[in-house]
Amino acid sequence: MKLFPSISPKNLHQPYLFGTTSQKIYSFEGFIYYGQNHWMEAAEVLEREDFSNWLGDILGLKEIQGLLYKLQSEESSSYKNLLQFLEFSGLGHPERLAKIEEEMMLWEQQPLEQQNKKRGDQFFKERNFEGALAAYKRAQAISFCPIVEHNIGATYMYLHFFEEAERAFHKSLKHKDSDTTHLNLIRLLKITSRSNEALARIKELLSKTQNAELYYECGSIYQMKEQYEKALECYNSAFEFTQEEAILEKLVEVSIALGDMERVESFLERLRTMNLETYIILKARQRLKNQEIDKALEILEDGFIELGNSKKIALELSRVCRQKKQIIKAINYITKAQNLGADQDEILYEMALIAKRAGIRTDYNSKIEEMVSVWKTSIRQRFTE
Repeated sequence: MKLFPSISPKNLHQPYLFGTTSQKIYSFEGFIYYGQNHWMEAAEVLEREDFSNWLGDILGLKEIQGLLYKLQSEESSSYKNLLQFLEFSGLGHPERLAKIEEEMMLWEQQPLEQQNKKRGDQFFKERNFEGALAAYKRAQAISFCPIVEHNIGATYMYLHFFEEAERAFHKSLKHKDSDTTHLNLIRLLKITSRSNEALARIKELLSKTQNAELYYECGSIYQMKEQYEKALECYNSAFEFTQEEAILEKLVEVSIALGDMERVESFLERLRTMNLETYIILKARQRLKNQEIDKALEILEDGFIELGNSKKIALELSRVCRQKKQIIKAINYITKAQNLGADQDEILYEMALIAKRAGIRTDYNSKIEEMVSVWKTSIRQRFTE
């Protein structure tokens, strides 16, 4: 997250926090700079009352606040208002402002429903799922589109509103038969513990068409059910379509579960040339399967040093240290994984497991309490909105 320095007034301790992201702005100049690089979001911020209040009450820029009120009273789009605001500041580069104006003109020439869809896509890419959902719904209110309805379902799924997601997927499929929608519906059925229903849907689809993704999903369900021979067969079928790393990784996992170490070594050697990071993690898991936990830890620690701060290996190290009841080391590695940008869901889940494993030991209570506080705060923010 960038922090734009305050130019005036000095020593400002109350930044403006964008409602849809974690972006903080510490000065009028900072907003102008941000607006030149993210003009869509800046145009939305410009319309908010709390932003104009921040300009006047916190920064003390009453003249600029007055200009903003004047712009808002005119019948112009928020984009044109932002452009005038950028020009007024005198801080923008003329060539950049001309480019922004051109981009705004092209944007406003698009149908409104298309604008909202693209805005939703941008929010989704940024993992701002609430913003994406609102934009997609605005697009659907203008004109129904099965692709947008699928996107609504995918967004609901990320927000853990599974019933709403399922309704959206079914509605989308009524209007357009799409492999992507079928696959996401299958993933939703897996998430909601309806694996048999997911398998039935996969088999029906495979009777009509065959592709790597369907076989991969089928393999993952059998793996979850611990039916490893069937999982191996499905993953092999997927690998025949496309030699992707993710499929090879699953082939290694299933072969480890089956205890077929000769096959494991064969797959690992192929994986080593594709992705050394994944190779190191799976090599360590192979050692864990053989009850060689110290050797697994050694492989991961060497790999972490060799690759120079891998978030995936840091997360794996945290898991292994937790299993060894090395709680402080587990906390240190999970903190490193978080700082390196590992998946937040995996971070939170591992934090919860570390706290559970720690029990009531008092010599690291403060670290555990701090970690649990982070976990609880994130969970509450996600599920109480």
